Amino acid sequence: MDPAINRHTPTSEVLRGLLAEAPADCVTFGWLLDKLHTRSFGIVLMLLALIGLAPGTSPIVGLLLTIPAI
Repeated sequence: MDPAINRHTPTSEVLRGLLAEAPADCVTFGWLLDKLHTRSFGIVLMLLALIGLAPGTSPIVGLLLTIPAI
């Protein structure tokens, strides 16, 4: 993936590129944020929201989502 991510590239294409580049052994949160550059904010919010759909996680994820909202 190009270090300078085009703002007009759909998020689905960015995520496909990340999947192709992902290390086989372990993907860290830091690696993900480093690869996403300026797009990391929205995608991190989306990932937190998806995690919040799992039973029992919504109170914790809800608190984490309020941090960037403030």
